[in-house]
Parts: sequence; structure tokens; C-alpha cells
Amino acid sequence: MKVVFQGTHPKEIGEEKANEDSFAFSNDLTKFILCDGASESYNSQLWAKIICDSFVESDDINDDWLNNAAKKYVLEHDFNNMSWSQLSAYQRGSFSTFASINLDFVNKKIITRLFGDSFIFFFKKNDGKYTYHQTFDIPDFHANPTLISTKIELNSSIDFSKENSNHYLEIPILSNDESIVAICATDALADWFCRTMTVIDHNKLVNIFLTINERKFNRLVRFSRSRGSLKVDDTTLVILEI
Repeated sequence: MKVVFQGTHPKEIGEEKANEDSFAFSNDLTKFILCDGASESYNSQLWAKIICDSFVESDDINDDWLNNAAKKYVLEHDFNNMSWSQLSAYQRGSFSTFASINLDFVNKKIITRLFGDSFIFFFKKNDGKYTYHQTFDIPDFHANPTLISTKIELNSSIDFSKENSNHYLEIPILSNDESIVAICATDALADWFCRTMTVIDHNKLVNIFLTINERKFNRLVRFSRSRGSLKVDDTTLVILEI
């Protein structure tokens, strides 16, 4: 897996440290995860990072994996030095999206998982042209998404099983696939990209994004926000080629 581009733009200019998006790769570049901590929850930046680190450490995703991640989150807090308002916010839990890729070259497949409204758009190149490879349904970016919580009792709708086709899919890597590009985005940009796919040829759109750099990315975010076509939120883009 080749990293073509990685960039993130905070909600507010100059507030990079407050960015609640997080992403990570395994050292061998066979695993990738993107998380978006929910702004309304307590210390979601930390929760998103713990989920990313936990996935890179082990992609054997199940209830025990989630419980262990939640325990790591608990251990990062000094309750004796937290104010009553912080404790109250902590008790309500922290929440994050989850979008991941795992490459299985032995069985020639890509495993992708999705919880929430961060999204990964896959495009396959055949006969010199990229076409969209549909995986999960596009999220409703205006509805409350399914999020992973530090409060175990709030994860009743989270099903990590491979049988859960709403959140787990395998994409075959075929012999005639010249290239597979994954465009990974948190919700604000995913929403924008989804709408852009309806008006720009997919092959042209992918080739434009394959030339993106930090300057172009920041200009895209600023321009689209000024036009009102991109929600003002932490905005992360990672482009991968398989």
C-alpha cells in the first residue's frame, strides 16, 4: 500500500492541537485506520487516537478488543485532579467514528470496516480508467452516526462480526485490477466528495486527487468553506494506492 497523500485541516485556523481527527498506518503499510472524535464528547481526541493505535497493534476486532481500548482510555485520566464539570462530561462518554483497511495479499483481498460517517471511497483502475467500486452505503451526513464509545453499555449496536455486512466487507483484488485507489475522508470532506462525484467524471476526479499536495488541499478546504459547500469541521484526507 502506497501513501499518496495525507493531510488534515483543523476546524479553526491555528487550532491544530484541537483537531479531533486521527489516523494511523502499520509499519508494513498493510493496515490503515481513520477516526473522527465527536466534538460534543469528552476528550474525544484521545479516544480517536487510542482506537487508531489499538487497531494498528491488533486488527482482531471484537468486544474484548474494544473493552481493552476503553480501559486504556480510563487509565489516561487522573480523576482526583478533574473538576466536577470534567467528571460530569467524562461520565457521559467519549465517541469516535471508525474506518479501516486491512490488506490480505495471501488471499488477494482488501478488508474494510466502517462505523460512523467517516468514509473510504474505493476506485478500481481497469483498461486505464478508474471507476467507483461500491462498498458500504454512503452515510447520511446529516443524521446522527453510529459511533464507538468509551461507555461499553452504549456500544450495543456495534457488531464487529464478519457477518455484519453493513460494517464489514471484503474487496477482491483481481488480476485485471491495474490499480486500486482509496480516498479516505472524515465526514465534512466525505460529504463534499460524495456530492462532487455526481458532477465530475470519476476517472477525472481520481486523477485530480492523485496530484493533490498540502498546498492544494489547504486551498480546497479554505475555498470550499468560503463557498459554504464544505462544512466547517476538522477535515482529514488520506489517499492510498493498492
